[in-house]
Amino acid sequence: LDGMAVVANFLSGTIDLSTSAASALNAILRGAALKIVYTMSDRTTYQLWSTQPDLKTLQDLKGKSVGVPSRGDTFELATRLTLEQAGLPQNWVSFTPLGFGTALQATIASGALPAVVLSSDDVGALNGSPALKRGHMIYNMFENLRMPDSGVAVSDKLLQTDPGRVTGFLRA
Repeated sequence: LDGMAVVANFLSGTIDLSTSAASALNAILRGAALKIVYTMSDRTTYQLWSTQPDLKTLQDLKGKSVGVPSRGDTFELATRLTLEQAGLPQNWVSFTPLGFGTALQATIASGALPAVVLSSDDVGALNGSPALKRGHMIYNMFENLRMPDSGVAVSDKLLQTDPGRVTGFLRA
């Protein structure tokens, strides 16, 4: 399930446990009754890249659109946290959903959007391409941003009604 589907299933009560801690974080920040009980990483592998040579800083992105795989996903959350760390408002940029992998890579290659958040896998696939040479890495989230990236999230209900199940899952 993608991050949005995980959160929807949590909120509907379909699931009580997920290994998508970063997606749960977004829901927790909006008041969802979830807890992150384990993290394996406190860094994302994301980088914010411009597609235009004149866009070099977060400040240069004012009013521009940033490509992410899907709205409300961890790529968007990481970008919002990056803006917050830089003292910039949440509405500094807008977000355009592009899908994963080749769609993001094609967008940066074509320059269709001013900026795109790429995973390290995307950057690796584009390494040496004209797309990365034309633009700039504006912000390396791996080096500069701390947030739960992978781990375990559970519903408050499960923690209250069956904490042994949570413990058993974590031990397994």
